[in-house]
Amino acid sequence: GGNGSGQLGDGTTTDRHSPVGVPGLANVKLVSAGAAHSLALKNDGTVWAWGQNYSGELGDGTNTPRSTPAQVPGLDSVVQVAAGDTFSLAVKSDGTVWAWGANWSSQLGDGSGVSQTHPVQVAALRDVVAAAAGGAGAIALKADGTVWGWGNNVDGRVGDGAFVDRDTPVVVLREGGAGALETNDWFLDLDPSRAKSIPGDKIPIFLVVATNAQGGVVATVKFRGQDIGTTASIFAFAVAPATSITGPIAKDARVMGYLAKSRDKDDPVPCVLAQLNSSGQLQSASASTLQAYVSGVLGSQGQSVSVLNSTSAANSAGATFYVGYGASGTAMLNGGLNRSTVTVPGAATCQPQAPQTGWWWNPQQPGRGFSVEVQGTHIFFAAFHYDASGRSTWNVASGPTSLDGSLFTGDLLAVAGGQTLGGPYNGLPQHSTVGPITLAFSDASHGTMIWPGESVPIERMPLVPGGLEAAPQANQPESGWWWNPAESGRGFFIEWQAGYADIAGYMYDDAGKPVWYITVDSTPDARGLAGSWWSYANGQAMGGPWKQNTQTSNTVAPVTIQFSAPDTAIMTLPNGRTTALTRQRF
Repeated sequence: GGNGSGQLGDGTTTDRHSPVGVPGLANVKLVSAGAAHSLALKNDGTVWAWGQNYSGELGDGTNTPRSTPAQVPGLDSVVQVAAGDTFSLAVKSDGTVWAWGANWSSQLGDGSGVSQTHPVQVAALRDVVAAAAGGAGAIALKADGTVWGWGNNVDGRVGDGAFVDRDTPVVVLREGGAGALETNDWFLDLDPSRAKSIPGDKIPIFLVVATNAQGGVVATVKFRGQDIGTTASIFAFAVAPATSITGPIAKDARVMGYLAKSRDKDDPVPCVLAQLNSSGQLQSASASTLQAYVSGVLGSQGQSVSVLNSTSAANSAGATFYVGYGASGTAMLNGGLNRSTVTVPGAATCQPQAPQTGWWWNPQQPGRGFSVEVQGTHIFFAAFHYDASGRSTWNVASGPTSLDGSLFTGDLLAVAGGQTLGGPYNGLPQHSTVGPITLAFSDASHGTMIWPGESVPIERMPLVPGGLEAAPQANQPESGWWWNPAESGRGFFIEWQAGYADIAGYMYDDAGKPVWYITVDSTPDARGLAGSWWSYANGQAMGGPWKQNTQTSNTVAPVTIQFSAPDTAIMTLPNGRTTALTRQRF
């Protein structure tokens, strides 16, 4: 066949009209062919690749094509490979899935939207027994018989009931969109004899099934059981490029940030909340001015909503449309009761994304930062910074997210009276409201934070050069929030980048005031960390001008952590006291 990129692996780029052997390969048990690259799995669990490498589909850390096989570094214990158009997948014996190559339609499933030249783990997938790669998306079968999809979804191929690309795996719906959340039969089940284990953060907040109908899109909304019989309004609305809006943009319209997916990266287009008018044109809106599609008592039969017709689709390039319901538009958005239904292709596309889990900051204001994690439709956020006197302090916010995890509006809390670094647990701390906070993420690594006294652009923090793009370390535990649920009121935030771990402890001093400590470690074996807690002071306060912070100690107390699994560990605190940590599934 064709060999212009060396995809036949015979050391040439000459097309062949009869089969030729791939030299240097033996003990191969499985092969898979992409558009212009090839994969082979050996009996020893190693993966070999050759051919086109423009998007990193060979996984060797380069973009250089190869006409002979080379091993994909860092991959072992692989039991299956699958080549997509310009990306690659591997299923390991531990049930995890790894992907590399093009990611322009989120086909790698890692949530970044960034192409990778080395394998990255497909987010939140475990116990996978088989996977398949398509043109720009993939599906996976888990041992319990559930099916998961991600990537390009322009025609519904991901199977989650929508026509919106999915950047991390979502559960494929039951045939015909049947079933209900309350009866736990809403998903495709290829092995009814097996008990199901769908994580709570992967269960939709409510069900939506969209269909193409006469050039438009109709969505059937299935309400939560707890909402049936209540009175509410149902909304259809969009997040759309400002360039697609007819008329002026309302002063109080909620601006969602700048586009991540634009053909012209030098001319970003802001995305705004919008609705279609009677002429099928997009007009800007705010949460309080959203007009209901219909209002009344929510019934068990659900509600059919006309989202787009042929006229409005032509006027909505780049918009992502949502359906939702609530007592008002504001309640619907703030409560997170909305789901994306269809994205209309365009030169600049508004497709909100949840933020990556990890450390965030404003690089123009170093010395303070933000811990961010979204699980399903909920966020947990903490800011480490300083009070007016210069002492280290922290604030926290949590609650439901909206618009595919990209928007949070809620209360920013202050806490006091909790557990010290080495002291006994003394019950839940007290909390009070500081003011409102809004977090609006324009893509997985950029956003805006609005809290008392300031609006701050924030972005992912590279702990080390290239850390955000680095391959995960062997035996690397999960990044995110950790805690001991028997000692609630304090927590630890851990992120790993390129073999480097940055850990913050959010707790209290002897006077009960909130205080934070940081420790860092670089180790070839991620199953164990050892170091000392550091303390800081005299930095920037909320709403205040930037001030350079100072380190007050790099030996507050020793700390060691031994990880027994990706989500469990034992932390040794001062005086030899230990505490069992686990990932916080909030």
